[in-house]
Formats: sequence, C-alpha cells, structure tokens
Amino acid sequence: MSLISFNNILANYFTDLGLIQEDFVMIDVGCSGGIDPVWLTFGENLFAYGIDPQKTEIERLKKDLNHKGIKYHTYFIGSEESEYGIKKTKFHKKSYMNPVFRTSSSVVIKNSENAKAQSNPIFENVTENWITLPDFIKENSIKKVDFIKIDTDGNDIEILHSISEQIENLGVLGIMIESNFVGTADKNQNSFFNIDEIMKKKGFHLYNLSISKYSKVALPSKFKYNIFAQTEFGQPVQCDLVYLKDGASEYYNDFFGKELTKQEVLKLACLYEIFKVPDLAAEILLLHKNKFDTDFKIIEPLNLLTKKITRDKNIDYKTYIENFQVNPSSFLPGIKENSENKINFLQDRLNDAKDDIALFELKNNELLNNYTQLEIKNKELEVTNIKLNDHNQNLMNEINSISASRTFKLAKLLSKIWKFIRFV
Repeated sequence: MSLISFNNILANYFTDLGLIQEDFVMIDVGCSGGIDPVWLTFGENLFAYGIDPQKTEIERLKKDLNHKGIKYHTYFIGSEESEYGIKKTKFHKKSYMNPVFRTSSSVVIKNSENAKAQSNPIFENVTENWITLPDFIKENSIKKVDFIKIDTDGNDIEILHSISEQIENLGVLGIMIESNFVGTADKNQNSFFNIDEIMKKKGFHLYNLSISKYSKVALPSKFKYNIFAQTEFGQPVQCDLVYLKDGASEYYNDFFGKELTKQEVLKLACLYEIFKVPDLAAEILLLHKNKFDTDFKIIEPLNLLTKKITRDKNIDYKTYIENFQVNPSSFLPGIKENSENKINFLQDRLNDAKDDIALFELKNNELLNNYTQLEIKNKELEVTNIKLNDHNQNLMNEINSISASRTFKLAKLLSKIWKFIRFV
C-alpha cells in the first residue's frame, strides 16, 4: 500500500493563491531513485536535500535535475563509531529473534549472484565520506526543516537519535522512517517500538504506515514487486512509518508551549492530505480559521477535499456534513459495497471449495493408485498361486509315478518269493 496520495489539491491551491509564503524544506536521507515527485506540488517554495552514498546514482540524479530547489549530496549519513548513547551491535543472522535469514527473498539473494534486493545495488561505487545529519544541516546552513525522510536500509534509529534534540528548534512537522517489526528488545535495535517511543516523546503521532511481509522459503509466496523483496503473504518484517504533529489538537499549545504559525498550519494541512489523512487537514483548517484573513474563504479548500474523497464534483462540504449529521447510516457500506463484500465472501468460499476439491482429488488419486497397486499385487499372487498349483500337481504326479513303480516292483518280488517257496 502506498503511503502517499498523488492527487494532492491543497498544496497546489495554497501555492496558487500565494498563501504559502515560506520555503518548504525537506531532507531525504537515502534518496536513491530521486526526491519523490509529490513534493513538487510546493512549486518554487520547495527546497529539498537528497543524500545517498551511491556516487553513480547521485551523478545520474544531478543530470536529470529539473528543479532549482533540489540538491543532491553524496554521503553516508551516520557515524562509524558509537554515538548518541547507542552501542552499535551486529544483528546476528543465526538468531531466534531474527527470522529474516529464513525468508524466500533472503535465500534467493544468497543463492543467486544476479539477484538484487533493490533497484540500485547497495555498496556499489559508494563514497567513503561520512557525516552526521546535524553536521550536514550545519554545513549547509539549514535553519528550518519541515519534513525528514530516513530510509537507509540500515540503522535508521541512529540517525533519528542524532537529530532528536534539534527536531523542535528546526521546526520539524513530520518524519517518515523505515523500521523493523523483528529484532530484539534492545534500545539500539531499529524496531518499531523504539522509534515509536522516541516520536511520542517528541509529540508526534503515527498517521500512516506500510507493512512489508516476507514469506518463509519453506512455502514461498509470489513477490509483491519485480524485485526479490516483499511478498504477498508472510510475516510482517519491515514497515515505513509516517509521524506528524497533531496541529488540529486543542491541546497542542499545552504540549509544545507555543502556537502554530499560519504557515505551519498550511504546511501541516498539505502534509495531512499527502499522507492520506484528509480528515485531519479539514480539522486543522477549521480550528485555525481565525489565523487567515477575512478575504480567504476557508470553505473552498474544504469543498475541494470533499469532492476529492467522494469523487463527486457536485457535492460541497456543507452538504456532506449535513448528510452525516442527519443520516449517519448513509455512511455505512451501501448496497454496492455490501454486494461487493458478499461477492468477495462467496469468492473466498469458492476458492476454499476449490482447495477442498483439489485435496479430495489428490487423496482420490492416491487411493486409486493404491487400489491399482493392490490389483497388480493380487494378479501377481494369482500367477504365483497357479505356478504353485502346477508345481504341486507335478510333485503329486511324480509321487504317484514313484509309488506305482515301487508297487509293481514289490509285486514282482513277492511273486518270485512265492514261486520259490512253492518250489522248495
């Protein structure tokens, strides 16, 4: 499931009206493939920094660059030494808490020199330059960051720790980070639990996530994409997490000790839509409507969001809300949805029946095969029995023949004896 909504109207709407007057600054750590096009909706206000250790990939991205606000840099982000109170440890493959080495993708990659887990090979023509994220920000004179994406296929939690004390001062509104569901309970593990704890302490809520499943090689699933990685079924192993500040909460000021600016409200509304929580976008605009000039009609972006989620160009926000208040039952799954659910249910039952039939046919074939084998054995026994009968008959004939011969000879002998007795 994609975490991003690609048909985003608020950023374009606010930019066209000139409401977003500050730069939207984002940092992409692990930018292989390029800065996501979704950020281009901020137009000329976008300033993005892409960082990746693959020199060939960064050179390619620089050549294809078509936005003056995007810059690419070749670095390993992090440190080769222990930092930020985290002791780096190797995640042993042969570990009870690490089932990854038993997955189909892991085995394929291990057994095939040509198999690659990613679209860009890791550690192929990479830089030797390391830098921490705080040092990168200082080196590039970055004073404010709205959004940070971290996806290094490594210890992303170390990068998060390195920047955690600067999150508030930099004005960070959101963070997207890759994490694992597997691993130990150690604080140094790049686990969902550890990352979620850090983000909660900093006042961020989880608003979206994607789950990557990996099947075991004992019964491999089809791969989800055209790479040897995620599979259609299997254990949840990895996830991408989207954390954002809750600017629509009436207790925001109590937690952070300050109010959101109008520019932060607009940017958060855009981020909520981008990461598929348009309800929160509507909520923050309504809560902070007094921050906008009287000539700005807050109802217009609400109308746009309503048309987007309903896919109905003729409905407006007011009508939509009135429908909910008067008839909330209309928001239950309709006839079409119920029919689709029934069809899906029947399809599942049909698939189950097909599986049962296939199993029955398999067992029936086994029984037929066993019956055939028994018939063959039975015929073999019949042939053997006939041979035994023939053999027994031959023996009886021989015995009878021998018996008759001995009887004849005995009769002749007795006759001679009798003649001799009579003669004497």
